[in-house]
Amino acid sequence: MPPQRKPLGSGSDGRFLGQHLSPYFRGRIAGKAEEGATPAKLANELQREYSTVFRTIQKDSERHEGRSLPRTSRKKSYSERDERVLLGHARPSPKDSYEQAIKACDLGRKRDTVRKILAEHGIANWKAKRRPFLTEEYAAKRLALCLERRHWTAKDWALVTLRFGIPERHLESQLLAIYDARAANYDNENNFYPLQQADYVKWATLQSGQKLLYLACGTGSILIPAAKLVGPTGKAVCVGISSASLNIARSKAEAVCGSDVHPS
Repeated sequence: MPPQRKPLGSGSDGRFLGQHLSPYFRGRIAGKAEEGATPAKLANELQREYSTVFRTIQKDSERHEGRSLPRTSRKKSYSERDERVLLGHARPSPKDSYEQAIKACDLGRKRDTVRKILAEHGIANWKAKRRPFLTEEYAAKRLALCLERRHWTAKDWALVTLRFGIPERHLESQLLAIYDARAANYDNENNFYPLQQADYVKWATLQSGQKLLYLACGTGSILIPAAKLVGPTGKAVCVGISSASLNIARSKAEAVCGSDVHPS
């Protein structure tokens, strides 16, 4: 036997749960008030708060068909002049703190008010002001470093970038060891590589019969799709420093191109 349904509870007298009185219920209050009923009598009769009945009667002439009135927004604690003055100061002086802006503009407003005004105009707190300023001492050191290296070539800077603390005399052997060790798992290190390589092939707009020189080829991931595009009348050449990576690239090419692969 299915479970018995519970009887419905008492009605809400036209009131929306947790919301304002319904237009119908407001109409009942307004109608009885026009007939001479006092707010106290209506509150007792309708089982409503006195203040609710009193405000309903008071606002009845302002409502259209008993519908709720839009709530008025909170009055701003600042004037348009205050806003203009603050913006005029903040835009050319982004490093000033809120307290400095309040003092400079003679606003007499709270910090939160100033922050709100600036945020409405897309001016957020200057994040870098939490960092220490560049002192004259460090500025001089940076300038001296730049002047000392002003004649450096791109190769010189590349050595610094790739060195990772390795002495220059051991740099080449160390780099070879790094890439040889990565060769076996290089293709699976990051999902980004296949997408990047596909983009390179697309951007190159290779045509049949063209010649391709692939520098720093790694394991030759671009070699196969590029070789297919240039076709048998074209040529794709891979160049790299890691013998282990080149061996993998050669194996890939031989699996697809067979006798057309010419190692050098």
